[in-house]
Amino acid sequence: MIAPEPVSLSTPEHSHRRITETCLVILTVIAVGATLFFLRPVLVPFVLAAFISYALAPVIEYLMRRLRVPRFVAILGTAFLGLMLLAIIAMVVASAAAEMVENFPQYKTKVQTLTSRVTNAVPWDRLGMKPKENGRMIDIPTAAIAGFVAAALGSVTELVSNAALVGLFLIFLLIGRGKDSDIPPMLREIELSVRRYVGQQVALAAVTGIGTGAILALLGVDFAVVFGLLAFLLNFVPSIGSIISILLPLPVIWIDPEMGTSAKVLAIVLPATLQLTIDNVVAPRVQGNSLKLHPVVVILAMIFFGMLWGIVGAFLATPITAVLKIILDRIPPTRSAARLMGGDLAPLSDPSPGALLPNSATDKVHLSNVSA
Repeated sequence: MIAPEPVSLSTPEHSHRRITETCLVILTVIAVGATLFFLRPVLVPFVLAAFISYALAPVIEYLMRRLRVPRFVAILGTAFLGLMLLAIIAMVVASAAAEMVENFPQYKTKVQTLTSRVTNAVPWDRLGMKPKENGRMIDIPTAAIAGFVAAALGSVTELVSNAALVGLFLIFLLIGRGKDSDIPPMLREIELSVRRYVGQQVALAAVTGIGTGAILALLGVDFAVVFGLLAFLLNFVPSIGSIISILLPLPVIWIDPEMGTSAKVLAIVLPATLQLTIDNVVAPRVQGNSLKLHPVVVILAMIFFGMLWGIVGAFLATPITAVLKIILDRIPPTRSAARLMGGDLAPLSDPSPGALLPNSATDKVHLSNVSA
């Protein structure tokens, strides 16, 4: 058959179509953002329940296949286990935040004493500088820290108050899941990829959190359980999450007068080695490079979902973005967008027609050529 003539990309019709598609994308993003914001009381528990259901699915399959537990009993028992873990995490965060607020004046005094010593030890006259009259170069913003702690406690309290809704969504998601044979092949592939990602990420985060908390507890660091829990949560944020979890305990370690120098060095080096090894060596081998997200995409996702859903949204931003990348990568027309999310800029510089516009006339020409 005779192949049709190629379509020119410089025609006014094509330019008008690209402008129209760009405007529609912008309006769609605005509409989706407004929907996510106004439906936050429902969407946050639902998304959290969805991720918990994917993480608990292997447990249900193990109970049903290996232990021969009935499906309904396995679902209820696993859902109860997930809700208990969520409640324990919320209680640990709330109690640790309350303890930090209670002991904040003591830590503030220690920090001010330390900064005064550093200020007095530096030869400011030789540097042509003068310290403040009170002898301190750093003033701790008490109001800002108290506001941040109050916001974090508010988010945790809101999440705990919605635990019943999370549990209801979780049970219905687990019960309503059909057999694999009833799911279309593409949807089954997407679901298996999402389940694999969530399960692997939870396992890696658990190893990171337990290892970090155990190391800090053995070395006598205050709030070791809290820092281990934060390491678990921040492990869901690639690239920058491990760095933040390494930096968080530094002030507590540095101002502790009961810890020796060697213990302080070990408290910094050992958790950092563990987290960086898991983040840069173990995770790429377990998950592969297909789920890699560019750090800029991670930051933008955290800002976007943090503005919409608060602190809980900031923690859910990276898993949501990773799942979205998996879905886009499994659909041929949107595969180039998934590559862009991973930091591959080849689609932008691809001179072939229709590299980023899968519904353009050039793609129709390409499909007609293939069918011919």
